[in-house]
Amino acid sequence: MRRAIWSEGSFEAKQIVGKSLEKFGSENPRTCLDFVSSVLPDLDNWAVCDNLAMFGVEPIMCSNPELVLPLSEKWVESENKWIRRFGVVTLRGFRRIPYQKKFFEILNIVMEDEESDVRKAVSWILRFVCRDQGKSGAIFEYLLKWAKSKPSKATRWIIKDGMKKLPREKQNEILSVLGG
Repeated sequence: MRRAIWSEGSFEAKQIVGKSLEKFGSENPRTCLDFVSSVLPDLDNWAVCDNLAMFGVEPIMCSNPELVLPLSEKWVESENKWIRRFGVVTLRGFRRIPYQKKFFEILNIVMEDEESDVRKAVSWILRFVCRDQGKSGAIFEYLLKWAKSKPSKATRWIIKDGMKKLPREKQNEILSVLGG
């Protein structure tokens, strides 16, 4: 049924499929992930991409991160920018799971991405996860490490945009390392 709706091809149909996976995926994670993986080449805009990641995969990430994290890593290594963005957005669930090391390992793969749509997803995920005060210290340390690495212009943008939910003094510390 979902395949037929997705195959209809419209923006609205794809949004409906993404949202419908929210309940289905938790009960049938492998089937859901197989379906999602099969339609990733069809992604062609941020709205469908993010909707599918948030509603189709995030519930599975929260309940079965061991199933999703290896896929997220594979997705962020894709040549297709929308699949890379999708892999990043699946990491939203990190806010609720303890897999800190793997989260940062996956983000490291895309921290130097030149595609604006991917960079925006990375900075958004950093800000989103930073809302959890228990994780904000780890986000600060991660961004500080990147700031000290003599980052490219694209990476500097991710750092500056991604740190916006950190406390002001932490932002200032990162900015001082970046040189303004």
